[in-house]
Amino acid sequence: MDVEDRALMRARSWRWLQTRIVQLLSEPKTRIARALRSPAEEHEPVDDE
Repeated sequence: MDVEDRALMRARSWRWLQTRIVQLLSEPKTRIARALRSPAEEHEPVDDE
């Protein structure tokens, strides 16, 4: 997702952005999900789907 592209971001709705953020946080392999995971959760295995 290129958030630096102002034209693209203006063309997207707030609903789209909210949905995208929720998807990124719910997928355990994304960088943002890993960064926000607690240290205790880091040692739990991640299921591969």
